[in-house]
Amino acid sequence: MDPDGLPVIRLLLSDWSGVISDDRKPVFEAANRALEELGARPVSWDYLWGSTLGSFAQFAARELSAAGRKVPTLEQLYAAFERSYNAVVDDGVLPEKLPQVDEFLAYLDGRDVPVVVVSSHMDRNVRKEASLYGIAGRIMQIQGSVMDKGRAIEDIVRMYDVPKPQAAYLGDMSSDIESGNRAGVRTIGIPGYHTASQLYAAGPSVGVAFSLREVTRLVDFRPG
Repeated sequence: MDPDGLPVIRLLLSDWSGVISDDRKPVFEAANRALEELGARPVSWDYLWGSTLGSFAQFAARELSAAGRKVPTLEQLYAAFERSYNAVVDDGVLPEKLPQVDEFLAYLDGRDVPVVVVSSHMDRNVRKEASLYGIAGRIMQIQGSVMDKGRAIEDIVRMYDVPKPQAAYLGDMSSDIESGNRAGVRTIGIPGYHTASQLYAAGPSVGVAFSLREVTRLVDFRPG
């Protein structure tokens, strides 16, 4: 803790969708295309974002099982979603960079705090979007297509040789908070796919920030 009682953070791990990139529209369209391809019924906007599951593959597996359909492997579900997502983007339904991202990454860069993206979003798409947004150079490492965020977070913290209490995971879904807590790092929620109440219910160890700017007031970022 710093003199003001704020947690000292030397490594920031962050989700992608809902934190850095607003891809809700293409994800919603792609999810319903993939569900129909797999034999399940399309779902409403509120139903999809009300789910506490952390990836389309987990969500689709539940929907297919409930419909009495054969459930493919997680890898096959990811592949179905990736095909649909790329088709939706080709149709012009594009993700957008969220507000304050440039300011936030510049702030962390100025404090020599490494930023690592850990996301279930397709790795190739995260890298493509980071380049499109002009922020690839401010991100130390990208790990997309992650199926077990908790394990990925632990591996990355070990690689950077930072004590777990000095690493934080920033996420917009309850499953992000649960993954970070399971990995033993500090956790910060930011409303995106999930509401503040859903994030609070997951038990973020630091709290919930309502903007990226507010994240910088919840912890003391120091050089990694």
